[in-house]
Amino acid sequence: MQKLKSIILCTFNEVNFISETILEIKKNLSNCEIIIVDDNSTDGTIDKINNLNLLPPDRLIIRKSEKGLTTAIIHGVKQSKGDYIGWIDTNMSYLLKDFNLMENLLDNNKCDIVILSRYV
Repeated sequence: MQKLKSIILCTFNEVNFISETILEIKKNLSNCEIIIVDDNSTDGTIDKINNLNLLPPDRLIIRKSEKGLTTAIIHGVKQSKGDYIGWIDTNMSYLLKDFNLMENLLDNNKCDIVILSRYV
């Protein structure tokens, strides 16, 4: 049985990227839940997400008072149900093609953790 993957998207004013990112996740990853943690976007990001009838996220968490990427990621991890948990910036959806390789490394016990970064 394929393991569940949880992908966390932390958003703040990501209206220009959110649709494409969700589409790329759904296209590239199977058995995947999408968790969006939004820090009270003001640019229409939430409206855009709510209007994605065919591609809605599995969970949308809108934080009214908390702000910050680190706490958003932690909140998303706490909400996740996946065997594997990852997060990606919404403007870097092109990296999703590498997630299957990362999953294979984990499944074959070649490593305990896999990090994909634009800095490494």
